[in-house]
Amino acid sequence: MVGWLIYREEDYVHNKRAVQLFQESAKKLGMRLYLKIYPKDTLQSGAMPDFVINRSREYDLALWFETQWVRVFNSSEVTRICNDKERTLEFAQNLGLPVLPWVSGTMCSEKECHYPAIAKSCSGHGGTEVFWVESIKQLRQVKTHLSDKKWILQQPASELGKDLRVYVLGGRPLKAMLRTSKDDFRSNYSLGGCVSEYAFSAEIQNMIQRITKVMHLDYVGIDFLFHRGKMVLNEIEDVVGARMLYMHTELDIILEYMKYIRNQI
Repeated sequence: MVGWLIYREEDYVHNKRAVQLFQESAKKLGMRLYLKIYPKDTLQSGAMPDFVINRSREYDLALWFETQWVRVFNSSEVTRICNDKERTLEFAQNLGLPVLPWVSGTMCSEKECHYPAIAKSCSGHGGTEVFWVESIKQLRQVKTHLSDKKWILQQPASELGKDLRVYVLGGRPLKAMLRTSKDDFRSNYSLGGCVSEYAFSAEIQNMIQRITKVMHLDYVGIDFLFHRGKMVLNEIEDVVGARMLYMHTELDIILEYMKYIRNQI
């Protein structure tokens, strides 16, 4: 069984250990997994792989492989929705899931905005391109900084510097990790946030079940915020990182992912 693991070159530079874990796990299971860098060596002519693990965030690439009858993890539909924060919020809202109010950057009126607010690039990840906005002056600075990107302005959660990431494999939640920061309104582990395991609540499980009923999730991270005593959906990470699982738990999530892929194929 042969698979391709696809990364953008700039992402591969920061994820070499993850690539190593993917390839080691595949070898343990009798699978061959080859690294491919997007775009230079992903659409070459020749034999197609049995499966593709798409870590490039490229919807069109995933869709192309699907037209060639190659199984893609995650699917093009997951890539399309989950790598756009506004699409993710619209998706959640259509399911009746709680989200924090937001407005598209193109529709943002400086005089009508309520401060403080959080500005986010719709394609950012790892806490990048997220800005705290307290005034029209700061909003104008954000508009300049994100002028070539799609972005949103969103109401902050009542509990800042705190969120919950739930790792979902094959539509099933495996592990929840609480992330907190005392120095930043962002709690991302890659930005120095503290982490600890967190027990699943019925509220979280219910929201995940409502998502997985309408969208097939192979391996993602679903992030929730704490707002006025309740959980609200923040985003769904298509290309989810696992550093904090390996640092703070015994779960070998990439090995479990490769077992899942083998069983699917």
